[in-house]
Amino acid sequence: MEVLYENRSAQELAEKIFEIFAAFFGKEFDKTLEECERVANEIIGLRTSFIHIEARLHRESTQLFKRTERDY
Repeated sequence: MEVLYENRSAQELAEKIFEIFAAFFGKEFDKTLEECERVANEIIGLRTSFIHIEARLHRESTQLFKRTERDY
């Protein structure tokens, strides 16, 4: 499956989510495009949070490595 959120707007992601779930669930899928857009915004927000966490962990591990190097 392709990466859905990469470089896409919330609307594009919502349309893709809607398309995938409608195809999978058929008539049982009763969500609107607006509901899918809310989910898309949450996914994008989570992705942004993960990017910030990853950057922070990288900075902290780099600082720890530099301190460890000085100890030797």
